[in-house]
Order: sequence, then C-alpha cells, then structure tokens
Amino acid sequence: MFDEIALSDVRLEHDGPGRVTGSAHMVARGGSSQVPIDGLFHLAWVLAGERWRFMAVKLQPEAATQARRDWEQAAAA
Repeated sequence: MFDEIALSDVRLEHDGPGRVTGSAHMVARGGSSQVPIDGLFHLAWVLAGERWRFMAVKLQPEAATQARRDWEQAAAA
C-alpha cells in the first residue's frame, strides 16, 4: 500500500486479554497514488493465540475502539 512509511511517537497500551490500543505519528507516501500522509493515527488490535485477528487504524481514538467493539460483537454473533 505504501512505498515508504515511518512511525514515531508510538504508544501502545494493553487493553484487556488479547486487546491493544495505541497511537502513532505516521509519515508515509501512497504506493500507486504517491499521496503523502503525515498525521497522528489511533490503533486498536485484537490478538488470538499468536495471531492478530483484527486491526483498526483511525483518525480519532474513539473510532478505533468503536471499530474493535463492532468487530468483537460481529465475531461473537
């Protein structure tokens, strides 16, 4: 997706069993579009065993955690 990507100010927090939230400042350039990206992104992951099962990357922290909640609800159904 990206030709180049650099993350800085990475912050991760354990958010319960198999759950991680965090943020990172990302500077990147799109692979085919070459559009530059420079901003703070918020992340939410779900880990099952040794595999990541879900990851959301959003501009707002609430959006990342809500995307994870939505995925968890759908996975439980």
